[in-house]
This record gives sequence, structure tokens and C-alpha cells, in this order.
Amino acid sequence: MQNKFKYPTLRQINIAALAMLMIGIIMVAACKKEDKPTPTPIDPNAANYVVSDLGITSTKGDTLKSILSISKVSETEGNIDAIVPDDGNPGKRFKIKFVYPAGINPTSVTPVITDSIDFSVAKTFTIVFTDKVTKKYTVSISEQAPQVPKIETFVISGAQSTVIDHDKGVIDVRVPQGTNVSAITPTITISPNTATIVNGGQALNLSSIQTIQLRNGALSKFYSIRVTDYGFTKVTTLADYSLAGSKRPAFFNTNPETSIAFDADGSNLFVSTNGGIKKYSMANPTAAPTDLNMVITGTTLAPTKVIQAVDANLFSCNNPWQAGNVEVCAWVNGTGAPVRVVNVPIPTNAIIQNFQVKKEGTNYVMYFVNREPLRRSPKADPIMYSVTVPAANLTSKTAVTAFTTTQNFSGLAAGGVGDGPNMEITPIPNSTDFFYNSGGIPPVYVSSALSNPVWFSSALVNSSSVGLKAFEFNRGKYLMYGVFTWSTNLANPKASKFVMFDVTKKGYRQTIVDVNAEFASTPIQYGTWNSIQKIDLGMGGQDPAAGDYYCQTAYAITAGGKLRVACLSAGNGFTVVECE
Repeated sequence: MQNKFKYPTLRQINIAALAMLMIGIIMVAACKKEDKPTPTPIDPNAANYVVSDLGITSTKGDTLKSILSISKVSETEGNIDAIVPDDGNPGKRFKIKFVYPAGINPTSVTPVITDSIDFSVAKTFTIVFTDKVTKKYTVSISEQAPQVPKIETFVISGAQSTVIDHDKGVIDVRVPQGTNVSAITPTITISPNTATIVNGGQALNLSSIQTIQLRNGALSKFYSIRVTDYGFTKVTTLADYSLAGSKRPAFFNTNPETSIAFDADGSNLFVSTNGGIKKYSMANPTAAPTDLNMVITGTTLAPTKVIQAVDANLFSCNNPWQAGNVEVCAWVNGTGAPVRVVNVPIPTNAIIQNFQVKKEGTNYVMYFVNREPLRRSPKADPIMYSVTVPAANLTSKTAVTAFTTTQNFSGLAAGGVGDGPNMEITPIPNSTDFFYNSGGIPPVYVSSALSNPVWFSSALVNSSSVGLKAFEFNRGKYLMYGVFTWSTNLANPKASKFVMFDVTKKGYRQTIVDVNAEFASTPIQYGTWNSIQKIDLGMGGQDPAAGDYYCQTAYAITAGGKLRVACLSAGNGFTVVECE
């Protein structure tokens, strides 16, 4: 019987083997996949489970700035070392607060930190962040030896110089003229590293003296910040009608200048002469002036000896000296016909010289100094008379016919100033004090017994034959006066000039008492003042007519905030400059 079994071919064997191999690979892979363990989820906040800072306060609740070091010992342990200022309390008890990265809030801290803790030895705290993350931090706190804090540097952008006096606790900063210091945040560095600035980082209004307090634990220190600006960094000549410039107008040869005044904002300059008042426009100062109407009634003319401008109105006084009446006329808005507003008989034996005007409410108050007591022997102090002119009198053409008040100055005779050829008293702005000038000596600073400082505000303007004025501008108190041939300028009897300097800005001295002391040491010392802080302009000179030779000064602050000053020297012309 024939056997029908057939052996598989080689091709069939290879196919079968390959199939079995693939099935084996698949089964092994399946087994391995089933044996692989499931991975543990990664906590996205793992790196943030740490202490990032440590707040420390004294037992009295004062925040203590620390020098802090946080180090990692292991994945679950760390050290925090802090140096704090001496808080002045016995022992080393402090209250602490751990600070963590944003969004991290531990579930517990052991031991609790709600109360103060004795850190005379290091303390270890266990912080539970999650059910799986717990860390331990060992905290050590040590105190510095007591150390008074101090300011090392004080920087204001653009400052010219800064001087720090640690003993007096004063910082003097000098800035350019016109710098706005109403809201300045200075850059300050302090020592030691644990010290803090109380209310630091705030803008300061340095237009007045401000105080900064430093604290280092239980110790504090205060600094007074004084910011002043340099004097004028630019002076522009607007008009030079002086002999020094050989430009004095010829018509002054027959009618010499007697007084000078600006209107309220310095737009116009008024120059009075024996024959009238000329008005110069400062918009075109070299143009020919216009003449004011001088006729009061009929052939009666307004006086022109001394003029003053307050608001938009111009006032003139006859400066009568020893006889007749005190007469004052006004030009409303500096134009039109004059109106007589004062006509007061002179008291017996009086010598009326100064003429001062200021605005008080709806009144114009005018002051006149009687120097007659200074001529008596022994010398006595002068008397000030005042006249109150209601503003309505200017339009109603009503004259005041009596002095309204008198006030005595005191301390002049005791101070040894005595009488002089042209005694003058000039108020210091926002003060009860004043400058005195007798014509033969430099201005003298004198304290006043007058009790009402409103009499001595910056609106009070002065004019007499010396031409001394004191006024405020850009945080400075300025003294301006004319130096004329036969009086103050003894070194050169044929050259007139006017000098202006800021009495608050000579070096770092802040008081006009210091300035007066320097004058006293060398009476004629005008040329030594810092050129930025002083303006010293010559006006030429010639032999004066007897009894009619003097200097007058004027000032105004323009709408643009610039200072205009002018000086007139009878027989020598006048000069106008603008300062910024």
C-alpha cells in the first residue's frame, strides 16, 4: 500500500518558523508591559517648599532689619542665620515670621511662632508643607553691638554739591537756580546694613527744610535736609542808559533822574525826573519813552521826587524832608492823569525821608520814616508814620489828610548806627527784622521791636536816597542797593554802581547775621562776593550836583518767573538787567 504523507517544503517551514517567532516576540512584549510599575506623579510645587525669607520683630513690635543667610543642609533640612541690630531689650527674645514663595502655605509650624521666642540658643522648627513634604529649619539670631545709624550718601539728580554734617545732623544740598524741588525722591545710602529709613522711599518737598529719621534697632538719628539754589547763572542786560555805557539820554542833563520803579510784572519801567516821569517799555527797552501826564488840576503838577509801583498803579511822593505837606499822587494802571491820594502836614520838627507802599486787602498802606529823633543828642530811635489809602480813593480822587499810625523802631541807637546823611530802613521779607543804612556805612542787620510781621512782607517796597531794597526770589532773600559817590563807595568817589547779592547763599551760611558780621570785619567788601551769588554793575560817574546825587533801585518778577532789577544814579543814568 502506497504511503501518501508529504513532507513540508523548505519554504513552508520558514514561513511557519517566522510566524512562531513573531508570536513569541509579541507575547514577551506583552509580559514586559504587564510587569512595568506605574510611575509616581510629580508635585509641581516641589521646588517651592522652602523658606525664602524671615521677618523679625522685637518684643515691643518694632520691625528689625536683618542680615540674613539661608543655607541648604539636605533635601529636608536647612539653616537660617540672622544678624539684627540691638533692640535695646534685655535677653534675645524675638518674634519671627517665615516667608515662603508665592502660593505656598504650610499646614503647620512646630513649635508655634505666634509669640516671641528665646533665641539665646538656636531653635529648630518643623514645617509641614504637605502630607508628603516636611522640612526642618534651624534658626540662629544674634544682635549687633549698639550702633548709631548715619547717612553715607545723599544724591539729588543735578545737584551741584552736597555736604553732610553728621555731628549736627544737617545735609546741605546746592542745586541750580530754578530747580523744582517740590517733589524729589533722593537716592540715599545708610549704614550699618541693619539700619532703615523711617518712611523711606517717599518724595520730599524740599522747598522747605525736611527731616529724615534713621533707625537701627533701639537707636535713631535725625537729619535736616536743606536745599538751596545757586544765585543767578545768567544775567542779561536789557537796557544800559548809564555813563558807563555812554548811553545816558541827553534830556537827563537838564532834568536829572530822581527815582525809578517797575510795574507789577516788570513790563514797564518808570523813571522820574525834576520835570516829569518817563515810561520805558521793556519789550523794546531802547525805544524812546513816553511821558506821563503830570497835571492834577489846572497848573498843579504831581510830585516826582520818589516813585513806587504797586499792582498796576504808580505812586509818587514829594519826599518833603522838613517842611510843607507829605503829598502822594497815583496813576491808575500807570496811565491817565494823576490823582492826589495823600496830603498830610508834616509834624513839627519832623524829617520825613522814606516812602514805602504795600497792598493790604483793598487798601494801600504807605509808610514814612521820621529820622529827626536820630539828630537829637543823645541819639534816639526813629519813628515810622503810616497812611491808609482805600483803593476806592484812587477813582473817587479823595486824599487822606492825616497819618493813621506811628511806630517806634528800637535798638538802632543802642547798636551804635546813629544818624547819617541818608538814613534808610529796609524791611527784610517775611520777617520783623530790617536792614539799616545811614549812607556812610554798609547795610547793617538790626532786630526790630515791631510786633507785626505783616509790616515787613515781600510786598513792602522801599525807596529813598540810598536805594536799598530787600526782597525774596526763588527761595532766596536778596539785598540790593546803589553805591553812590559821596557815601558808601568811599574807595572810588567818582564811580556809581549797584550791588545785589543773596544774603542766604554765601557759602553754606544761612543767616543774614553772618553776612553782617563779614561786613563788620571789612567795611567796604563788596567785591569779594562769589560772582554767581552777586551782581555788581558799574554805572560810570561824574561830579554830583550838591544835595541831589544818589542811587535808586527797583525790582520786579516777570510773568515768566524771571527777575528784573534796575538801578538809577542821579547824574549817571540807569541800568536794567534780567536774571535767571
